[in-house]
Amino acid sequence: MLSCLELCKKYKVGCPSENKDCRLWIPSEKHYNCIDDFVRQTSIIEDNRKKPHSKKKNSNIVPTATFRQISDALGITKQAVDQIVQKSLIKLQKKMKKMKLGE
Repeated sequence: MLSCLELCKKYKVGCPSENKDCRLWIPSEKHYNCIDDFVRQTSIIEDNRKKPHSKKKNSNIVPTATFRQISDALGITKQAVDQIVQKSLIKLQKKMKKMKLGE
């Protein structure tokens, strides 16, 4: 069975606005209104199987999107993206501190 992104790509149409309740929906026709497509188009896939010293046997997706690309895809300003990133980092730091204290 095809995923909704695969169907959109097959018919070359963006995900309809009726699907805005989908957690992957973004206001970007260029990316079929799907964050999955945005991530795939703006990421580098590292294949760990080609690295003899790597113990991992799968691929990693390394996001390379700029704040401008993210802001364009989400329909928000670069400053808003920066604020989201900063708040997320603060939350992550707090969680990491809690984990260290809990050990």
